[in-house]
Amino acid sequence: MNWFRRRGFTLNEILVSIALFSLLVIPIVKLLNFSSKGNLRTKMTIVAIGLASSKMEQYKYMGFTKLKKELDQKRGGGNNWWEFGEMSPVDGYRGFRRSVRIAYFPDPNPPIGDFTNPSSLEKWQRIQISVEVFWKDRPNFPERSMKIFSIISNKKVFGLP
Repeated sequence: MNWFRRRGFTLNEILVSIALFSLLVIPIVKLLNFSSKGNLRTKMTIVAIGLASSKMEQYKYMGFTKLKKELDQKRGGGNNWWEFGEMSPVDGYRGFRRSVRIAYFPDPNPPIGDFTNPSSLEKWQRIQISVEVFWKDRPNFPERSMKIFSIISNKKVFGLP
């Protein structure tokens, strides 16, 4: 056999190398696809956390007294447990919806004291704020949600000014 005639690869060698290459590339492509889906999901979750936190801070900044006055106007007053909620799309964030539920309730087990005195009852009032954000990662994906809670109490409970 002349060594000049053996310069290139045979068809079998090329087919084997293509098969080995495809066996290595296919899992890597699947891994990249899985990773990009995970990145999208993480990005959407971070946006949802930011939207929920910003709305929560908006209500917490109002403080107990101002928030209770505003809620009393929407409800019409009263000292019993009651709840107010709304669901709305988020401006500037297509596909995101935000639900805010605000519940006002007195302490179910207040400490022993003079309950005929309104200022004594005032000390044990709380407002619970719940913000939930809904979104879809992609149009045909199931809807996801993320919820955060906070309780604002009257500062008089802790003897603060």
